[in-house]
Amino acid sequence: GMNFHQIEGLYIDKDVSLADLKSILQNFAWEVFGEKINIRLRPHFFPFTEPSVEYDFSCIMCGGKGCNVCKNSGWLEIAGAGMVDPAVFKAVGYDPEVWSGFAFGLGLTRLVMMKYGIKDIRDLNGGSLKSLTQFTDDE
Repeated sequence: GMNFHQIEGLYIDKDVSLADLKSILQNFAWEVFGEKINIRLRPHFFPFTEPSVEYDFSCIMCGGKGCNVCKNSGWLEIAGAGMVDPAVFKAVGYDPEVWSGFAFGLGLTRLVMMKYGIKDIRDLNGGSLKSLTQFTDDE
């Protein structure tokens, strides 16, 4: 069987905006993949967030030019995110006129595959240390 590991984030404060969410996602991408990577947000629907977006990173394999990994689009879909729906704040007794925030999630496997240039997810599930250490610089 397959495992799925996801990283989730939630940030709540006063005066939090979609621009803050995009900034966090862009900075995360730069920290993990370097400053050549770009991100884009696309409108989507997810429960509990409004507005909701899916976000993509520019393709690591081809630098955004288009290849078989990104289906010649130059982009790799990473995950979903959005602003916390005001109804969620009301449901837990927080005033949505005062509080705002965002949530995001992303699959860890996709990040690992991008970071180490792994083209087949089955390489991560081989069960042997050799199948994993082939992608690192460590001996």
